[in-house]
Amino acid sequence: MEIDSARLRLAEPLPPRQRRCCGLKATHQRWRAGSFDRLSKIQTETHTASVSAFLLFITPCSPIPASSVPAGEGWLHESMLDGYRLQVAKDGPEVRLYNRRGHDWGKRLAVLAEALRAIPAQSVILDAELCLPAADGTPDFAGLQAVMGSGREHELAVRVFAFDLLHHDGQDLRPLPLSERRRRLELLLERAKVPRLHLVEAFDDGQALFEVAERHGLEGVVSKRRLAPYRSGECLDWRKVKTQAWSKANRERWRLFERE
Repeated sequence: MEIDSARLRLAEPLPPRQRRCCGLKATHQRWRAGSFDRLSKIQTETHTASVSAFLLFITPCSPIPASSVPAGEGWLHESMLDGYRLQVAKDGPEVRLYNRRGHDWGKRLAVLAEALRAIPAQSVILDAELCLPAADGTPDFAGLQAVMGSGREHELAVRVFAFDLLHHDGQDLRPLPLSERRRRLELLLERAKVPRLHLVEAFDDGQALFEVAERHGLEGVVSKRRLAPYRSGECLDWRKVKTQAWSKANRERWRLFERE
């Protein structure tokens, strides 16, 4: 299978931005997964403000590192996008934008949150990546982090790239297989017509995708079992393989503190 590298580029590339050194923490804090019912009960018992169950944070599924891309018809493969993990939670006119730790970035990204109110659903929860396209269409993490840390988030024309649909109009889709969740996600985004919201494309040939990512210095590939449900926390059903080109270029990122 031949993969066109242009299909891996982000939509509507922006002019080059001033870059600065940026990075990731050496380790990621792990959070307990809880059901909507349990979280709602906790809120009630602690007398906190009433929050719709569709706006509560879901601990994201985390792929485990792998040494090679899994093969076989049971897997779907996506390009890893170098940005921030983002969970979009919408209920009626209210939208919350959670980072991977469950912090609400809705106020920091108020312009983006306002645009996502146009998603054609009463309630929806998307698993996605927040990215800034560089001039060549590839993700510009340095530019993204520089602006996110400068207090000028409102000026940032970021894009949201969705790859999973966890809830839709009151229905919990996490028990469904990935292939069905993606089918529904594609239908939703076709109707959405939100300029800043895009679909992460999936491929059948993971090795071919990885070779393209390696040639273009992209981060890598995430492989997911087609028939697997969505599980919070580290999960064997999702596996990630990073390219040597990206790893070499970002060798020092783990030393720096990532501001979220």
